[in-house]
Amino acid sequence: MAHTYDTRTDKRIPLPGSREYSVRIEFKKVVNQIIFPCKLSPFEEIGKIDSTKIQTFRALLDTGSVDICITEQTAKKLQLTSIGTRESFGSTGSCKKNIYVINLHLPWGITMPIEVMESADHADFDLIIGMNIISKGELYIINSCNKTTVQFKQLFL
Repeated sequence: MAHTYDTRTDKRIPLPGSREYSVRIEFKKVVNQIIFPCKLSPFEEIGKIDSTKIQTFRALLDTGSVDICITEQTAKKLQLTSIGTRESFGSTGSCKKNIYVINLHLPWGITMPIEVMESADHADFDLIIGMNIISKGELYIINSCNKTTVQFKQLFL
């Protein structure tokens, strides 16, 4: 069961009818990039997921990114069709990028259809999980005893 905090007493209070999903990822050393396996599949229609098309990719957890982005190579591997373009703004200026709809299968047990923007290919990761997902929960990053531990909790009512 999920909880909220009573700011007057600083005590946890259960939220009736709520569910909490969490994942804990431990790295055997201190890392400067949080990269973990995440599953994606092409979006077809609400409530319909073709399990034969689910693939595992490397996701970068990025608090500096607003949205979820997938690389051009990831879009090709999933055989996605663009639903349009959107202006992308970065430190070097702006440009138009393809937009896709995918099923995002999060490691804490949630699957959701979501719009994603295409980004340039990167050697270390295939997609970026940005603040549009991170802000839906509580993110803890702990560097202790020469290792990094990441914990994310997401609440659904």
